[in-house]
Amino acid sequence: GRRDCGRGHCAETVRAASVIGLARMPTRFAIVAALGLSLLFALALAQISQRWPRQRRRVLVGIGAVLVFELWPGPRPLYSAAVPAVYDHVRDDPRPVRILELPFGVRDGVTSEGDFSARYQFYQTAHGKRLMGGYLSRVSSRRFGEVRESPMLSALMSLSGGQRIGADEQATLIADAPDFISRAQLGWVVIHPSRTPPALQDFAVRALSLERIAEDGDAVLYRPRIGQVAAAAIPQTH
Repeated sequence: GRRDCGRGHCAETVRAASVIGLARMPTRFAIVAALGLSLLFALALAQISQRWPRQRRRVLVGIGAVLVFELWPGPRPLYSAAVPAVYDHVRDDPRPVRILELPFGVRDGVTSEGDFSARYQFYQTAHGKRLMGGYLSRVSSRRFGEVRESPMLSALMSLSGGQRIGADEQATLIADAPDFISRAQLGWVVIHPSRTPPALQDFAVRALSLERIAEDGDAVLYRPRIGQVAAAAIPQTH
C-alpha cells in the first residue's frame, strides 16, 4: 500500500521495496552512518580551527552548546513490564495445550498478516505455553501459506486485519470449530479488547464457544467449552 513519508515512515517505505526488502530495517544502518558523520564532523572542526584560530574558542563553545541541547536526556515514556494476572491460570494448567491471543497474526521483518503483537511472546515467558501465530525475523512465504490453509486461522487473521467474512463462511467455521480446537490443541484464548475489532471478538466467542474465566486490564481470558482434549491424549511436543 501507499506509505506517507511525510510522517516518519520513509524507512517503512524502503523496507517494503521489492529489491531491498531483505534489508528489513534500514534504520539499523543508522549506527554506521552516525559513526561516519561523527568522524567527518570532527575533521571539519579541525579544519575550522586551523583556518580561523582566533574564532576557534567561540566556534567550539557554540557547537558544544548545540550538542548539549541536542543530547540532553529529556523525559522518556515508560511502560509497565507487568504480566497480566490472567496468565497465571494458563501457567498453572498442566496440559501441554496452546494459547490463542486475539488479535491474531503472523509477522516477520518484511511482512505482516493479521495483527500480531510482540507482547504475546513477552507474556509467553511467564506462562510457558505454545502460541498460535508469532513473530520471527524471517518467515517464508510457504509458512504464511500454511497458516492460510487453515480456514479458522485464515478467518481469524482476516478479521484481525479489519476485514469481514460472510455469514455462510462463519456458519461453516462454527460447525468445524470442535475439530479445529482438538487438532490445534487449543486450551486458552486471551482477547485484548483495546486492539480487537468487535467483529473478531464476536466471531471468536461464538465460533469457539468461549467461556469467560478472568480479566486483568486489557487481557480477558477465555476457555473453549467444546473440543477439549484430555491431557493424556495430547502428545508432548517441543
